Amino acid sequence: MTNLFCPECSDDLCVEGSMPVIPDHCEVFNDELISEIFFTDRAGALEADPTLAASWTPRLTNTGGPESTPTAIPHPIRHFKVVDGEKPIATLNYKTTRGGSSSILGRSTRTVTLVLEDDSDEMYELMTALQCNGNVLFAYRSGKHIYGMKAGAGGGTFIEAVIKPTYGIVSGTEISHRWQVTIEWSAKCEETRILAPI
Repeated sequence: MTNLFCPECSDDLCVEGSMPVIPDHCEVFNDELISEIFFTDRAGALEADPTLAASWTPRLTNTGGPESTPTAIPHPIRHFKVVDGEKPIATLNYKTTRGGSSSILGRSTRTVTLVLEDDSDEMYELMTALQCNGNVLFAYRSGKHIYGMKAGAGGGTFIEAVIKPTYGIVSGTEISHRWQVTIEWSAKCEETRILAPI
């Protein structure tokens, strides 16, 4: 979705923008939390239109990769299901211009938080690898949308983020062995979203 008032959400004063319109529409309520995480290496942005399933399927794998033969896949997109991941509302960073008549939106920290109760050796290995180097391109699914993508060729850029998992063995919880995962990035505006093609 394009922000008509500030099309690229990068011009601090949005001098080229036009007043946004309020379309005539029916209210839509959404009670879905985050259900799936996607990530790839920082050089692995989607070049094709991410609204097409064919843009994802050649790279959507949890086993193939550049180091594996014969299933070498450049920049594989890893993904896993989560239960009730959350994105807390960020505190926006507005600064007032010197004249005091306008506000400028600066970057602020955004996060996605989730708990993983999968204590398999495979998940343990994945999370410890991300603990050492969690600098990724990232997107997430909630309901019928994938967030962090923009329609059109070259739109599938993901979000530059850091995945920060920590492991705990905690009494008084339903499952004592668990990963607490925070995914963190910095941005001015909310990430774009597309209807999920996969």
